Amino acid sequence: ILNLVVSSPQRAQRVLNENGISAALREIVVVKMADKPGGLDELLKDVEKAGVNFTNAHGISVNQGDSAFLVIDVQDIPEARAKLEIVGLEIVADEQVYARSP
Repeated sequence: ILNLVVSSPQRAQRVLNENGISAALREIVVVKMADKPGGLDELLKDVEKAGVNFTNAHGISVNQGDSAFLVIDVQDIPEARAKLEIVGLEIVADEQVYARSP
């Protein structure tokens, strides 16, 4: 399984499928984190505090030394977003995520 964050998800799925590669779209939650040593640790402590369990995750560096994103795959997107916002985490809007994809 290869997880991709792309600028045009529907187009990417169509192109992959047309070329014989099985592809499915999934909704994800993207959270902003500091791009510094310990940034992921700090973020994961807040995710734990929020009570959000995820099945898969990966990080994306945005501007080195500035910020990064943690992409998390969860069962209940609306519930996860609400819980993460309650503990003060910044949920990244879809437009921002797609704009940063190569």
